[in-house]
Amino acid sequence: MSPRNRRNSRCSYGNVRQRTPGRWEARYTGPDGVRRPIGTFESEKAANAALARVLSDVYQGTYREPETGDVPLREYAQRWLATRDLKPSTLDGYERLLRRWILTPLPSPGGDDGFSS
Repeated sequence: MSPRNRRNSRCSYGNVRQRTPGRWEARYTGPDGVRRPIGTFESEKAANAALARVLSDVYQGTYREPETGDVPLREYAQRWLATRDLKPSTLDGYERLLRRWILTPLPSPGGDDGFSS
């Protein structure tokens, strides 16, 4: 495959490349469009597996940007609600909004949810 064809066939969501003999680097593009390295690995298979894990988190809605901290949004939202003195109807409304618009996982590409190609 010529370099021009290979460039056109790259995945926009991540890639694996050989850095030095025996070392492979995996990188991905997060939901925010920023390309980030995952790390370097001793084999191409290990780098592909790491890339697959990160992309799986993105598709399942469990992805967290490395810079944002270790607390998942679900846990943060539950803590935040627990510390507020809210009327029952307000609390119910906030919980409903969280479930509907933030905590519901996105459909996976290729799944049985109408997004298959």
